[in-house]
Amino acid sequence: MSYVPLPSSLSHRLICEREQEKGMYKPSASNTTFNGLSAYETHDILEQHPSNPSLWKIVGRADDQIMLSNGEKVLTTAFTQAPLLT
Repeated sequence: MSYVPLPSSLSHRLICEREQEKGMYKPSASNTTFNGLSAYETHDILEQHPSNPSLWKIVGRADDQIMLSNGEKVLTTAFTQAPLLT
C-alpha cells in the first residue's frame, strides 16, 4: 500500500498496488496503474497520526460516490447528509 501526498496539504491518498512478491496483499480489482503495477485507488483522503507514523485517519473522500461489489454506484451524500433517527 502507498500513501501518496496531496499537493500543498498534510493529507494523502491511499493506493493499493498488486505486489509482485508472493504473500503480499493483492486487491481483487484494479482501477489505475501506480509505479508500473496495476492498483486500486480507494479515493479516500487520509492524514497521518502526529506522533505515531504507522497510524492513519480517514478524513474524507476525493469523490462523492462509492461503487458496490455489484457495480452499482452510491452517492455518499445520501449517508452524510441524512438526519439521524433516534
